[in-house]
Parts: sequence; C-alpha cells; structure tokens
Amino acid sequence: MRMTALCTFLLTAVALTLCGCAKSPDLGGAATVTNRLIVRLTVDGNINDLFYYYVAFDDDGNSADGPLPVVSSPYGNGWGTGSFTRFVEYHQGTFRVFTHAVDAEGTIEDKYVDRPFEFSYPQGGKELRFVLDYNRNFPADPRTLDINFITTDEIILDPNLQIQKRFDGLGPQGSDYVSIPMRTNGVFSNYQAAIRESAGDVALPDLDMVDWRIEIQRQ
Repeated sequence: MRMTALCTFLLTAVALTLCGCAKSPDLGGAATVTNRLIVRLTVDGNINDLFYYYVAFDDDGNSADGPLPVVSSPYGNGWGTGSFTRFVEYHQGTFRVFTHAVDAEGTIEDKYVDRPFEFSYPQGGKELRFVLDYNRNFPADPRTLDINFITTDEIILDPNLQIQKRFDGLGPQGSDYVSIPMRTNGVFSNYQAAIRESAGDVALPDLDMVDWRIEIQRQ
C-alpha cells in the first residue's frame, strides 16, 4: 500500500517508573538492561487472544519507507508488508519477537528471536504492553525507528484466495507509520501524532486501535 502520510513528533523528556511485569528469563534481571523501548497499544474493544497484534519496527534509516499492513493478495506473511526489520507479535496469550527479512527473489524469512524483556498480559483488558531491550534488538543504535501497529483477525497465506481482509493500522488506511528519534529519552503518543488513531476504521472493536504510546529510556 502506498504511504499516505508520515507523522513526525516533538521530543518530550520524561522519567517514569515501570509497573510490575513478567520478565523473560533468557534476558536476565532488570539491572542488566540499560536502554529500554516501552510500547503500549490500546483497542476499542478488548484484546482477543484468537486475533493477531503486531508492532513492526524498521531501522534502515530511510523514513520514506516503513511497515504497512497486508490488505490483499499476494498476502506474503499474512499481515505485514513494506519495509521493516523486526516485529513483536501477540497471539494466543504469548508475546514473541522476530526478525524480518526479504531476499532479492521476494522470499520472506520471519525468524523467532525471543520474548520481550518485560511484558504485561492483557487479562481480558484493552491494552497490550511490552518492553524491549533496546541494545539487544537494535545494536546499530539507529537515529530513528519507523513503527506501525497492525492488527488482524486471521493470517491468510494462499495468494489465490480473494478475501476482504479485516485489519487495522495507524491512520485511516493503516499506512501512517510513525518515525521516531531514538537517541535520547522521550515519550511519543497518539495524542502528539499529526494523524491521531481513533475508533471506527475497522468493524471489529477488538481489532480497532484507539491509542498507542512509545517510551524511550536511555542511560
């Protein structure tokens, strides 16, 4: 899908205390993580464990391209297209982090890496929250990350199927990913966005995103 707009934000310095969350045992204790990327997503209905919730990150340094939702055949990996290098998936009560690559022939490789460093289960609520170890996931320390939130009720892989896919992404068409500077502390939110996410752009409330927030904590 063609990008319709690109949201740019003013940086706001903050200092917040993290709430209690589950921690990935593979990544050790909180003291070992000095730089954190904290992500929150809120839907109009409730988080449905049968559905799929994604946050896609692009660290290629080119803010003219970024993550987009899959809306029609060919479906690729079933949910995401455009330019992105890593993503977090929530489905069936599990958070998982993947790398994403597409080779010259168009073959997609989504490779499981780990769980987020910290995460909060929605427990029937409206919000997903997770924390990434920034250094581990983005070791090149890019100046910016292009980020999109994408939700869908099913993963369609067969390119021969012609199905009206139900999904949501940032902006009215899902194509308004955000480009966020990463080399300082700050909070970026739906409230600050040039195009705010609001209810009503997808018929299923459990997919319909209404708010998001991204926090960068660096030491």
